[in-house]
Amino acid sequence: MDKKYNVNEHGFAHLVAIVVIVLIAVVGFAGWRIYAAQQKDSDTNNTTDTSNATPDTTPGEVTWSYENDVWKASGTPPACPSPLLQTPTDLSTATAILYPGQTRGIYKAHGGVIYRNNTSNAVDVKVAIDSKLVRVARYIQTGQVQYMLDFVSPCGVAIRYDHLHTLTKPFMDIMNKLPEPKVNDSTTTDIQGDTYKAGTLIATKIGFLAPDQNTTLDFGVYDYRQPNDASKDPTYAAAHATGKHVDYYATCWLNDLPAKDKALALALPGGDGKAGKTSDYCK
Repeated sequence: MDKKYNVNEHGFAHLVAIVVIVLIAVVGFAGWRIYAAQQKDSDTNNTTDTSNATPDTTPGEVTWSYENDVWKASGTPPACPSPLLQTPTDLSTATAILYPGQTRGIYKAHGGVIYRNNTSNAVDVKVAIDSKLVRVARYIQTGQVQYMLDFVSPCGVAIRYDHLHTLTKPFMDIMNKLPEPKVNDSTTTDIQGDTYKAGTLIATKIGFLAPDQNTTLDFGVYDYRQPNDASKDPTYAAAHATGKHVDYYATCWLNDLPAKDKALALALPGGDGKAGKTSDYCK
């Protein structure tokens, strides 16, 4: 009897030991699962959300700034395309060209395209050269909101569009982040915009809708690589000294269009009744 009892006692002791070991393993595994889950949550919560972050300037990207009375590149600029521009809007239905470099009330370095027969204001406007959006403005004129956009290409050519009436969504989203437009205040805002390929659609309507109907696009081109020929004339240089960052670099953009559209543009009459085709840049 004593021997049998001793055998059972030892067996029970072994059973208890096994149960304890199993319990320790279960508890340890559960603890590890909790710890691992907490670490995963911690890693997730400490991760920076960059989905809506504003992109910085691309490393190596060439930018242009006005320093000591000249435009300078941040590095070696790439070659510009040839022809320099893609036509920003359909010229086949245009009725006149506003020539750059003429006085129209005040001096205007930019030119433009007029569509006097277009009463719907429906005119597509496109990016004329691969370029980055750098400045924008929205303002109220004759009771209607107007939009202005400035682009600069890495090769050193800047483009200004003004009197855009209806923008495509990507550009409208940018404008909606600006302060509310003010009457006749076209002050621009510098931005770090995206780079857009030539041919990208910017706007689908231009100018002013009825009752102040006017279907005109302002379009200016500025070559930062070198001052224009007009700036080499002492009389012109003196008269435009305060606006040299613009007036000294404006170009006769009609000459930089593809051959077919260049011919169309040059064949159209001058849009300003007084200045006609007179231009400080187009010779």
